[in-house]
Amino acid sequence: LQTEQVGNVYNKLKDNPKSVDFDMASISPQLISAMATAVACDKNVSSIHIKKVCLPYFLKHFNEIVEHNSSIKNLYFHEVSFSGELGSFYDLLSRNIQFKCNSYSFLDCQLKTKEFTNFFEQIISKFTGKVKSISFYNAKVDNTTLKSIFNTIISSKSCLSLENLVFNGVKNIDKNKAKGFDLMIDSKFLTEHSSIKY
Repeated sequence: LQTEQVGNVYNKLKDNPKSVDFDMASISPQLISAMATAVACDKNVSSIHIKKVCLPYFLKHFNEIVEHNSSIKNLYFHEVSFSGELGSFYDLLSRNIQFKCNSYSFLDCQLKTKEFTNFFEQIISKFTGKVKSISFYNAKVDNTTLKSIFNTIISSKSCLSLENLVFNGVKNIDKNKAKGFDLMIDSKFLTEHSSIKY
């Protein structure tokens, strides 16, 4: 392990022990593995920021955290690609796990893939937590992805407590064909959840 990287991680955790950044551009693979094991066992961590990675590459570490940590409430995916095999994650979801995240943010992510829509559906519908916030900032989506996102939200029991739904700077949507927005805005779901800010 590189001493400078360990020092940087230590200083970030000392300043904010409830939030952990997994920035693949600036942390060595050996340090990521050690950090993931520590986070999996730390019941004080409430936020995880996963940055600049293809999720299947990070999946082993992510699965370890999801399987063992019940204190994480906020997941931030920043410049994350969801392309690739996520089968081990879906296998994990079929077991009884205690992960109860209630806030998901996708920042500057490429979401125009079937892998993302499958991931989103699984993470929203399979976890036992009550989802309070879902945010998309500068994400690249298409109309198919948008419709899938809304269908997942509308049909998932975990979203019955949804308070915030944010789409800010979302790219690549043909507004003339944006059936997803129409589907959501005209839905019984929004009528019944008038406290949602969107």
